[in-house]
Amino acid sequence: MEDRFLNNAVPRLSAQSFNYVNVINDCIPVLNKAVKNVINTTSLSVNDMVDLIQALGINYTSHSGTGHSGTGGGSGGGSSSSSSSSSSKSEKTSDEVNVPEDSEKPVTGTLDEKGMIVKIDNGITKVSLKEENVISLIEELAKTVKKLKEERKVQLVLEISGAKDLNLSVSLPSKAISKLLENNIDLIIKSDDIEYNIPADAINSEDILKDAVLEIKSREINKDEAKAINEIAEKEGNVAMILDFSLQINSKKEVKSLTKFNNYIVLKINVKGLEDQNKLGIYYLNEGTKELEFVGGKIRDNKLIMRTNHFSKYAIIEFNKQFTDIAGN
Repeated sequence: MEDRFLNNAVPRLSAQSFNYVNVINDCIPVLNKAVKNVINTTSLSVNDMVDLIQALGINYTSHSGTGHSGTGGGSGGGSSSSSSSSSSKSEKTSDEVNVPEDSEKPVTGTLDEKGMIVKIDNGITKVSLKEENVISLIEELAKTVKKLKEERKVQLVLEISGAKDLNLSVSLPSKAISKLLENNIDLIIKSDDIEYNIPADAINSEDILKDAVLEIKSREINKDEAKAINEIAEKEGNVAMILDFSLQINSKKEVKSLTKFNNYIVLKINVKGLEDQNKLGIYYLNEGTKELEFVGGKIRDNKLIMRTNHFSKYAIIEFNKQFTDIAGN
């Protein structure tokens, strides 16, 4: 690998410029260090690496058979079947907490519909977490990780069923958010149409109000409501959809909106129903320059991947031409 990748602290790599298996085998410590300022983690899993590469707009496709199996050290002559078998093993310390044997994979605690209250209100799926359930799971996650002999990435996963579109609101008690930050646990929100990967350090603990509720919201908005971004986007191509992402902390005394974050949040948006996915990209309207800025556009499993450190309105556009700043990727 060239020094410029490390100097830029962004692995601008393509499928033609590196062998992914060799990166995992030989270069993962170097890459972890190189991209730390981008994703701020020293525990980079294979899936995270692929997501990061694709969200950066780099043309990379996982190769069959090299995928997400853990590879043994040493000579590299071990059989792929035994490696794959080993990496698939995991230990469940409870019904919710899972500790993969492969240390590159995160320790996860999954909260399903039993720990949530889900209702539909004016076309928006509203999800509220039961405080007792989520606090108990976070504490169990923290206790489990402390028993491990190595540093591991840890995730609280919210599995949401019943949300039928992108109009989704998820509310977490401030006590749960504080415990996530305190224990360095990332927050993963999964529904059929949208997925959030929010690093623990994306939010400042000082922003969490006491006895408040943190609300993460996504909604698809009509073109009239987002007139400015729509008018500019239509000059470049077909506007497939316009999305509004927001994060608020609501207390009895005040409502605080957070629009900028300390670390990048990765989102995956379902674009299964959209045609010509290879031409899709997601763009943000820079209010200062009145120009569209590319923030993501790689498709994997009918999901468009983007990474951002601020929430706002974004347009998914089917472009018939390339921007000069991404033409080389």
